[in-house]
Amino acid sequence: MALPSWLAVRLVTANQDGKAIYVATISFHKPEAPGLQHFPTMPQTIPPEDALTENDVMQEILDSPKIPDSFKDNVRRKMNRGTAPVQIRYCNPGSMLRPVKSSEPQYTWFRVTSAALPPQAPRDVSGGSDRAHLHVACWLSDFTLAFAAVRPHGFPNLDIRMMVSLDHHIYFHTQHFKADDWFLYEVKTSWADHNRGLCQGRIFTADGHLAITTQQEVLVRMKKGFTSKAKL
Repeated sequence: MALPSWLAVRLVTANQDGKAIYVATISFHKPEAPGLQHFPTMPQTIPPEDALTENDVMQEILDSPKIPDSFKDNVRRKMNRGTAPVQIRYCNPGSMLRPVKSSEPQYTWFRVTSAALPPQAPRDVSGGSDRAHLHVACWLSDFTLAFAAVRPHGFPNLDIRMMVSLDHHIYFHTQHFKADDWFLYEVKTSWADHNRGLCQGRIFTADGHLAITTQQEVLVRMKKGFTSKAKL
């Protein structure tokens, strides 16, 4: 059966050393008239300029006498001093000194620096985002999402031994955004058992529009003997 002209689906397989390591199903849809419209209200949270930077979180670890020097050495290697292409601001993070144990969503602001985008990526995207902005948003959608599976049991959590994505779903609701403008990422979890967790995310533009919805299944292995049961 032929697909309608406004819809196209592609299957992409990436191979390494003769083995498939990545498979993606991608659906393309031509823009249409609005028709039905509804979307959630953007959550109320602190603005990015008032949120904690990654360096703020890391500096707290370096300043604490309770954290082992071996762990601090790893943190020092990660401190970017503002030079990283991705800027992240945490609204309600946990820390090694004050782990969060909550079923409430985690809120994070993020964007890339303009210098990280190709020179030809346009600033005016009123007619739809340049591919570079879409590609970067796709990449950023993986940030912080898996951590939601552990948050009801305490995060950060030194008992984590492995955390890896099993599958990742992205739904683009609009193309009218720029990856070097601030996004608010809301992530939460709905289920975890048998070393797997299911996480959901919503990415809002700074002016309050829902741009992207994500869902991810993750593999989470904790320290042997670790058990925790939480109600959401």
